[in-house]
Amino acid sequence: FDIKLERIRELDPHNPILNQIGHGYSLKGIDEKEKFEHPIPVGSIEKTKDLTELQFFLEDGATHSTKIDGNSIVCYYKNGNLFKVVTRGARNIGIDRTAKFVNIVPHRIPLNGYIAVRGEAAIKKSVYTIENGFDVSKSSRNAAAGAISRKDDWESVFKYVDFIAYTFINCETGEDLYSAIDW
Repeated sequence: FDIKLERIRELDPHNPILNQIGHGYSLKGIDEKEKFEHPIPVGSIEKTKDLTELQFFLEDGATHSTKIDGNSIVCYYKNGNLFKVVTRGARNIGIDRTAKFVNIVPHRIPLNGYIAVRGEAAIKKSVYTIENGFDVSKSSRNAAAGAISRKDDWESVFKYVDFIAYTFINCETGEDLYSAIDW
């Protein structure tokens, strides 16, 4: 399947089937898996394990932290109002998860225009416990991914998911708005 999919991408990169196939499908209700094409490039957080390489990443005003082991999520706002929360997905096409994230991300931000807030959906180590129903022999990243994609009983796990924002981008201009936010 993957080989044939890649062949279609080579032969006809704008073929509409490329937006339909894969794990996304339409299902009305809380787990609506509507595909969404990101208006900005959505990759992974830049990271390094080599401390000497860290100097390359650290420019004036740069932020750094230990790795957040979660799932990439993008919240989209129009004139400060939340309108879509989407997984990173593949080849810049993610899955709409707004219905699940609406209670854990801000409904408003103090920025106008079409803004993308990139971040990670993660579960804190302090709540990733057997007492809270987690299989701690597996990674909390997998638990966060499972909560994001689970159809049934998702609330029992999703209540432990947090969203950690790390980038604010104007989708129309590509401008990095990181310094415009009062951290």
